[in-house]
Amino acid sequence: MKKILTIFLVFIIGYGCVPSSHLIVGKLRTPINPSEVIVLLDFPEKYEKIALIETTSQPAISKNFNFSFAFTEQQKLDLVITRLIDEAAKLGANGIVINKTENQTDYSVSINYKKGKTRLSQEKYKIGVATAIYIL
Repeated sequence: MKKILTIFLVFIIGYGCVPSSHLIVGKLRTPINPSEVIVLLDFPEKYEKIALIETTSQPAISKNFNFSFAFTEQQKLDLVITRLIDEAAKLGANGIVINKTENQTDYSVSINYKKGKTRLSQEKYKIGVATAIYIL
C-alpha cells in the first residue's frame, strides 16, 4: 500500500496542476465562462489587454481531478488552446489572440539499479502563448 501511495504522490508532484501561467498587463475583470472566450489570430479594432498567458500540452491534473493527456499533434494543439481559453476566462478576458505555438522536447534519464539498465526517454509537447484581451 505504501508503494502505491508513493507512486501516486510522485505522479501528483511530478505533473502537478495544469501548467499555465500569466502576466497581468491590464485591468482584471470578473471571471467568465470559457465558452464565452473567442480565439483570434489578430487584434480586433477595439480591445484592452489583460494578460500574457502561457501554457503547455504536458499531462496534468486539473482542479477537479480530470487527467489530460494528448497524443497526436492536433490533440496537443487543441489542449493548449483549451488551457489558454480557461486561463483567460479566469481573468475575465472575452478573447485571446494567439501569439505563438511551438513544439518542445524534454529528455529524461531513468536508471534501473536492479537490472543495471539506463534509459533515455523524451517527451514531446506543445507550448502556446496568447494575449488575453477584453473586446470592447
